[in-house]
Amino acid sequence: MVRADMGLLSDQAAALLAELETIFVAGAWVATVILAAAVIEAELRAEGDEGRFTNTGVLFREAGLGDDFDWLRQRRNALLHFTGEPALTVDMFWFQAAELEADARRSVTLVASMLRGGGPDNV
Repeated sequence: MVRADMGLLSDQAAALLAELETIFVAGAWVATVILAAAVIEAELRAEGDEGRFTNTGVLFREAGLGDDFDWLRQRRNALLHFTGEPALTVDMFWFQAAELEADARRSVTLVASMLRGGGPDNV
């Protein structure tokens, strides 16, 4: 599992984490969700070559991550990949800002639980 507290976070995940802190503080809620998933994915992929070309859903499951992490993966996918109804519109920034912020906070909480080495049981 990820052990950032011991300085073992991969370089890429550490750099993405630094950027995540910046965008979260700036209130870039959608970018926070997307980058939070990227931090977790980058660290899991850095832990072994076998996950390099694995689907992210499979990667998260094989790491023992539960439903909260799957929510993050699905939310990131919905924001990035158009599949019919848009997951994001400009109006949402005005009229659903609280929901976007809640998603961002949930995402950062999931990253923090991974950094503590807790995974699904430490959320």
